[in-house]
Amino acid sequence: MMVLQLLTFLLLLSIGSSKVVELTSANFDKQVSNGLPWVIKFYAPWCGHCKKLVPVFESCSQQMEGKAMFGKVDATVQIALAERFPVRGYPSLFSIRNGKVRKYQGRQRTSETLNAFAMSEEGTPLGMMESPLGPIGKIKAYLFAVGEKGIRFHEYLIDSYAFSSVTAGVLLFIIGCSMTGMATLFMIWMFTSSEQQHLHHE
Repeated sequence: MMVLQLLTFLLLLSIGSSKVVELTSANFDKQVSNGLPWVIKFYAPWCGHCKKLVPVFESCSQQMEGKAMFGKVDATVQIALAERFPVRGYPSLFSIRNGKVRKYQGRQRTSETLNAFAMSEEGTPLGMMESPLGPIGKIKAYLFAVGEKGIRFHEYLIDSYAFSSVTAGVLLFIIGCSMTGMATLFMIWMFTSSEQQHLHHE
C-alpha cells in the first residue's frame, strides 16, 4: 500500500511540473516559431500505446529543457490541427527543426531515441504538399476549422430555433455564400484601390 501511495505521489508530482506543451489550432503556429526544435505527439485518449508513452514524453521534456520542446495534440479534439499532419495512427510523432518537418519512423520510443530525434536532421522531411508549415497545410486547417464551425452553427439552429435539418442547411448555405461574396468584393476593392494609388503616384 505504501509503495502504491508513493508511486501515485510521484506521478502527481511529475504531472504538476510537466514541460510538455498542449498544442491546439489556436496556439500551434506561434508556439513552434520559438526557434527551438520540437517533437510533437498526436494521440487519442483511448489509445493504450499513447498512455505508455506519457512518462517517456514527460522525461524527455525534462531532460531536453532549453534544447528542445515537446508538445502533445489530442487528435480527437484538435481535428483541424491533426489534418495538417499526415497522421496515420496513434501515437504519431513528428519533429520540427529549422523549418523542416519529419515523421518518426523508429520502432523504439525511449527517451534516448526521442531526444536524438528532436536534434537530428536525418531522414527526408515532408514535402510542401504534406508539411503542416506549408501553404497546403494551412489551407487544410482553415477549411476544417470553417467546417467545424459550420457544423456547430447548424446544430445550434436546430436546437435553439427548432429549425429542420434542411432549413438550417439552406440558411447556412445562404450565409456562407453571402460571406464568400463579401470577401470577394473586399479583395477586388483592395486590388483596385492599390492599382489606383499606383497609377496616381506615377
